[in-house]
Amino acid sequence: MPINKRSKKIQQLRKNIAKGKAGELEARIMLNLSGYEVKKRPAGGDFEATKRDILTRRVIDRKIVEVKTGKSKLSRRQRKDTDEVYRTKAFPHNLL
Repeated sequence: MPINKRSKKIQQLRKNIAKGKAGELEARIMLNLSGYEVKKRPAGGDFEATKRDILTRRVIDRKIVEVKTGKSKLSRRQRKDTDEVYRTKAFPHNLL
């Protein structure tokens, strides 16, 4: 039974969304392990990562992080607004 083009595109889109969410989860975990507080951003980057001094709770470092998986490219706006790009090859295994 042949699969039409539309359903192939939908299937690929679902895989891409799952791959992106897995990459964001990996980035969030790695940033937390590095001592950053991670907050989701509505626009202009995936996360805002903030590192604070343990004793005084003053902000030491703040950066906007964009997560990219595979060979995906940054858009013009992402290049302008992002301080750091976290690249990963994360892929959810349940889609194979």
